[in-house]
Amino acid sequence: MSDAKKVGSELVGAARDSAVSLIDAQRARAADQITSIGDALRRSAESFESTGAGGLVEYANQAADQVCGFADTLRDRSWDELAGDLESFARRYPMTFMASAMSIGFVLGRFLLSSSERTQRAGMSGASYSGGRASDMRREAGGTNRPVASGARAEYGSSSVRE
Repeated sequence: MSDAKKVGSELVGAARDSAVSLIDAQRARAADQITSIGDALRRSAESFESTGAGGLVEYANQAADQVCGFADTLRDRSWDELAGDLESFARRYPMTFMASAMSIGFVLGRFLLSSSERTQRAGMSGASYSGGRASDMRREAGGTNRPVASGARAEYGSSSVRE
């Protein structure tokens, strides 16, 4: 029985180590993505310098610094430290935390919905049609979809379209 516990503990430890390394790799990838956003902000600021919009350039550079600083923090700290920071922020500023969580959830939800709509449209059989809404497509008798002019109506059971 002791050997079974030992083997079980080793398996759990190995699974935990594997999960932690996977999470660390994802954290590093996220930090790299966030850094690229900061770099894009910095390039945008540089392009505004020639237009004479000094205040906008300053704000864009500050935003880029903040974004890159966040990426560095994400890259350098462990998940336990990040979770502790998030918890302390939530305790100090509960309303800001809730508003931020709701905003992030809303944006993430919109992103996922738009991604799934694009995926569904791209996955339609015979999908040479791009753009428009999925409701602008009619199914032919052979199972293929084709675009329909707006305002077009088809009668039940007929394969012809009237305009």
